[in-house]
Amino acid sequence: MLNKLNKIPGQISDQNCEKIYSILNQIYSGNGNLIELGTFLGKVTYILQEVCKKKNNKRVISYDHFKWTKNHSWKFPNLKINIGEETREFIYKYLDKNIVKLEQSMHDKINYRGDKIEILILDAPKNYDDLKKTFQNFQDFFLNQKTYIFFLDSYYPKKIDFFLFCYNFKDCFDFYFLNNFVYAKFKTKLDFSINKKKDVTDQIILFWKDLKNKIGEINFKELSIFPALHLYHLSLYKESIRYILFNDNKLNNKYIFNRYFVKKYAILIPVIVIKKIANFIKRL
Repeated sequence: MLNKLNKIPGQISDQNCEKIYSILNQIYSGNGNLIELGTFLGKVTYILQEVCKKKNNKRVISYDHFKWTKNHSWKFPNLKINIGEETREFIYKYLDKNIVKLEQSMHDKINYRGDKIEILILDAPKNYDDLKKTFQNFQDFFLNQKTYIFFLDSYYPKKIDFFLFCYNFKDCFDFYFLNNFVYAKFKTKLDFSINKKKDVTDQIILFWKDLKNKIGEINFKELSIFPALHLYHLSLYKESIRYILFNDNKLNNKYIFNRYFVKKYAILIPVIVIKKIANFIKRL
């Protein structure tokens, strides 16, 4: 029973926490540690603790910078934490120090030297290079065919990086795409030295169609421009433009007309504007 769950503040819903807890209870055997990158206020950390309790002999290790920021205060104005304040003591109110260790470190600076890892929770790394660095640091500690990785906040509509990672290393994992997050079973070590051959457009479109079938039409709507961005990343610019013009994409201003997108996909901006004008005229 997750008795404290609704008392712990956080950005993840109780419903998603309970789903993760249910999955972990089915897959966790107690043969390795449970590692988390991105503790925040410890909501998911608490779930890991409760799962770990049943096996007795392993630990939960959770990494974060544990500093309260202005952005945190804006999102959680009712919490009596000062900007710049260390948050570990606040988080430990809900946790057992005999089971959980909160390590202060940025995810790209972690130097893990512990036992084998059976569960890895990733909330912090969202950029492709950060994901790559994370797996370079941790994969030597994975249990063959027994380690599971949870990618929280996976359907993050500002960035395609997570899905590029999934595509490039799809043979290394069995992926399970759920409504609000993704988890994967580790199969084989990731080789970052291999130069991937340029994929043909049909293979990329097939990958995204398969993803749409797995997560459903409603969840895919927010990601519907991502196939075009995937083609763009591979320098298939004509194919990328064609995809935007001739497919029904959700072109959300919030995620498109911002500094990150304009800098990364400058060539696509006029195409998107044309598409938006055409959609507007069609509705008249």
